[in-house]
Amino acid sequence: MKRLFASAACLSAWLLLLFSGYSLAGAVHLLLAAALFLFPWKAASRS
Repeated sequence: MKRLFASAACLSAWLLLLFSGYSLAGAVHLLLAAALFLFPWKAASRS
């Protein structure tokens, strides 16, 4: 469950920075990569 919350936090931060106009020279997309990495894929495929 902690991984899901961390993934949601990274995704939310990514969307917030992206729509606010802060690209940080493209580094903001590392938050999206972190969100995809942290998402509990095994748990999602069971349901």
